Amino acid sequence: MHTVDVMTSSPVSHTTRIRMVSSTSSTTRSTTNRRSTFFRFLVGALLLLNTSTTAAALTLSPLQSLALGSRLASIQQAVRQEITSSANRSTTAATPTINDDLFTFLKNNNKHPTIVFPGSGGPDVLTDELQQAINNDAAQTSSSSCIVWDWQHHRGTIATAAFDGEAVGEALAEATIRALQLEDSSSSSNNDNSKQQQLTSIHIVGISVGAFCANAMASALYDHFQHKDGNNNAHRPHIQLTLLDPFCTRGLVGVGYGATHFGIKADYAEHYLNTDDPVPSTNNALPHCYCIDITQAPQRRTFVLPEGETTMHCWPVAYMARHVVGGSGVGGSSNNNGVLPTHDESRPRGAVNVIR
Repeated sequence: MHTVDVMTSSPVSHTTRIRMVSSTSSTTRSTTNRRSTFFRFLVGALLLLNTSTTAAALTLSPLQSLALGSRLASIQQAVRQEITSSANRSTTAATPTINDDLFTFLKNNNKHPTIVFPGSGGPDVLTDELQQAINNDAAQTSSSSCIVWDWQHHRGTIATAAFDGEAVGEALAEATIRALQLEDSSSSSNNDNSKQQQLTSIHIVGISVGAFCANAMASALYDHFQHKDGNNNAHRPHIQLTLLDPFCTRGLVGVGYGATHFGIKADYAEHYLNTDDPVPSTNNALPHCYCIDITQAPQRRTFVLPEGETTMHCWPVAYMARHVVGGSGVGGSSNNNGVLPTHDESRPRGAVNVIR
């Protein structure tokens, strides 16, 4: 493996550097009882893999399905109920809030909606700031606004948190697809050809372990629209994934899972990286994303940790809210003049843009 350093300029008034990064047989059972136990285990695992639930079925091993399948299916059912409850809840909010009505949100923001998944502690002052920044930018640019989806009540222990997040993300993707189908049906029945109800793009943001929610939602949407038949495929929405210092370990033994999976199923995937905080599995660039390393960004010198925060693990959220949204910083998060970000020569997958 080798590293290539290239000097380049950025929209911010300082020099950046880009470097490329790479992305036994079992012991024979001695008794009939042991053989029977092992056989029942395999049958149970296969049955779980073939259930109707969408609980990360394509990425769970048989053992994980056996251990977690029921839990993840319950989480997804709970999320569906939350979405239904929010749809039945009246709201007078001018802009979306926490876990607001997803169906109404997508109806009102059917062009470029943004969905943010917080980390394990749930929404905080910085996620509030990020949401407000996106909504302010949307008001000025006639773009779409942002909703924050709080999933902390579904998060279990460190052993299950990543899987729990994936279940939440897939359930939100399912609801998004359903909402769009309802809008398409309504437009067709009303012969409303003037309304362009097709989703132009969707921006999904994952913070820390919320990256598992975001990546799962992006992947499910990407697969759905990628495989749609007919002329509607021409209107496949642009899937943008932004990961803010993502936690990358899945379960107790899934070290490196994020490096292998995060960002593969997205039209554009970006990773805002801080490398000097103590949170494990968050300090390396993701090969399938365009990475912006902001550890040495000059703006960090004046950044003050919010009350309750003790590490710079939260810095990427503040950086995005204050220096990216609206187009003032490095990255592709802002929808500048309606141009959606892509992995072109300036932002290839596997490149690391070090802000100094």
